[in-house]
Amino acid sequence: MSIMHQLEEAREQAGVSKAVLASRIGRTPNEVSLWLRGFRKPGIEAVEQMAAALGMQLVLAPEPDPADPYPDDPIPNPAGDGQVIGEFL
Repeated sequence: MSIMHQLEEAREQAGVSKAVLASRIGRTPNEVSLWLRGFRKPGIEAVEQMAAALGMQLVLAPEPDPADPYPDDPIPNPAGDGQVIGEFL
């Protein structure tokens, strides 16, 4: 799900109109509408402002490695070959 789609869903769930969101971030309702409908792409600062205005936080995180057979394992295998190191008793 795209960031803009998530922001649009959060806006709708919060019951905030596009005009109110626009006023919270100092933009025009038309600008916000174009961004949320995917007709224009906002800059990262505008995305961050919209998120904050909706009680959200923009967080960057590394993408999961699709080759990692144990994505939830907190200790990665240094060999990266998917083999289990040692045995659990």
